[in-house]
Amino acid sequence: KQLKIFNKEGIVTFERNRNLSGSFSVLRSKLLLVSFATGIVAKTIGKYVKVAGDAEEITNKFNVVFGASSKKAHEFAEALSNATGRSSTKLKQMLASLQDTFVPLGFAREESAKLAKSLSRLSLDVASFNNAADVDVMKAFQSAIVGNHEAVRSFGIVLTEAALKQKAVSMGIGSSNRELTAQEKVLARVKIIYDSTKDAQGDLINTQDSYTNQLKSFNDQIFELQRTIGEKLMPIATQFLALGARFADTQHIVSFTVVLGALASMYVRAAVKAEALTFAMIKQNKVAKR
Repeated sequence: KQLKIFNKEGIVTFERNRNLSGSFSVLRSKLLLVSFATGIVAKTIGKYVKVAGDAEEITNKFNVVFGASSKKAHEFAEALSNATGRSSTKLKQMLASLQDTFVPLGFAREESAKLAKSLSRLSLDVASFNNAADVDVMKAFQSAIVGNHEAVRSFGIVLTEAALKQKAVSMGIGSSNRELTAQEKVLARVKIIYDSTKDAQGDLINTQDSYTNQLKSFNDQIFELQRTIGEKLMPIATQFLALGARFADTQHIVSFTVVLGALASMYVRAAVKAEALTFAMIKQNKVAKR
């Protein structure tokens, strides 16, 4: 009779133990499924959303640095994009970067906007003429403007202190009897850059059908397509971020941990009970055999 009771309790305990193990397996499977789905979604839409997010930050900076001139600067970027096939977003990034260089040097925003527009267009022409990346040429010009004269030497532009003073005097903005101000040096550098790149000016429009320029245009259009897709997917990404923030919340993590701890404790107690029952059954079998 005792053996039958032990067997019955053992079966019940075994079933409970198996059900509990199944619950843990289901929970683990669900967690793995969520992780897998999140990873797939992140890889699928993440790159598009990142492009859209970067474009949004570029636009925000663009509007701030241009201030009241942002509307005209935006129209200029769109017109230049349509004429050259370049990404309007990347052009805005170039314009904003140059504008953010001139304004801290003491130039008014409107005057800075004129210089930024001119150098952006020139950057495209010099890049096309020298088979270089547009942004690399822009950065080289930007570096030369603030005094790093070696940055543009590879494009045939030679900047020296003597040349700056001579150019400033010829422009009527400086004097040979005194040192040039920071703004006068900047204007002289910009003028020398223009005078030294006359052969390259207009090269992008003239060679727009070349393979290299067509490839740049194609890549920029792909970038704009990714930006557009990313903007459409942003609401979905925002919901995923909100869900992730909820799971990352300390209170929810603590609650989830408590539940898992309780399940683990139940599992341990069931295992101990099953082991004790098994030991008792073995002992009872030995007694029965005697």
